[in-house]
This record gives sequence, C-alpha cells and structure tokens, in this order.
Amino acid sequence: MVNGSSTIYPITVASSEQYAAPSPEATTIDVSFSGTGDGFEKLALLILGMK
Repeated sequence: MVNGSSTIYPITVASSEQYAAPSPEATTIDVSFSGTGDGFEKLALLILGMK
C-alpha cells in the first residue's frame, strides 16, 4: 500500500504500474492519497506503532 500526497498521486500510480509491469499477476500495489493532514496523521501513527 502506498499512500501520500494528492500532488504526487499521478506519479505514484505511473511508478507502481511500471514496477508491476514485468509480472502484474504476482505484484499488487494499492495506491491512494489522503491529503496532507491525514497523511501526517498516518505517518505519526506508523512511527509511534513501530516503537
């Protein structure tokens, strides 16, 4: 799962498609965007959850 800024969403989608192209049946990448506020919240939760 890749989640990030709506600004770079199109680039992230294109990159994930290129990465998965050699074996699309074996590679699944979910791409979404949540906006700045939600993105920072998810990052903080990830960092805190890793400790």
